[in-house]
Order: sequence, then C-alpha cells, then structure tokens
Amino acid sequence: MDDATVDNRGWEKGNLREYDQEVKDRVVEIRKKLRKEQSYFFGPQVVRANYRKLYPDEKVPTIYFIAKTVKST
Repeated sequence: MDDATVDNRGWEKGNLREYDQEVKDRVVEIRKKLRKEQSYFFGPQVVRANYRKLYPDEKVPTIYFIAKTVKST
C-alpha cells in the first residue's frame, strides 16, 4: 500500500497549480470593477469575457477557477 502522508502532487502545497498569483489578482480586480460600476452582469462568464478583452495574448482562466477565486475573496 502507498503511504497516504506522502505528497506526490508535483508542486508545493499552497501554490496554485496552473495559474499564478498575478492571474488571481487580475480576476479579483475585474470582478471589483464590475461591482463598482454596478454592472447587471458580474458572474464568472462575464469576468472571463472581460479578462479575454483586457489580456488577449494571455491564457484565459477557466470558469471554475474564476468562480473559486471570487468566492474565496
């Protein structure tokens, strides 16, 4: 049997696996901006669309990541 206490994930615990802190901060800022403008739509899909517009050359984060990030802030 494998030891359940061994961590074989390939990245340090507490670090984001796919996205870095900069992407997380961008998502939070986009969401805050939408709320500040009192936008009618401010869900993960809208945040993702705005991210795509603001950073066209960057990889766009998934809706799951955006929802999880917004929920945790």
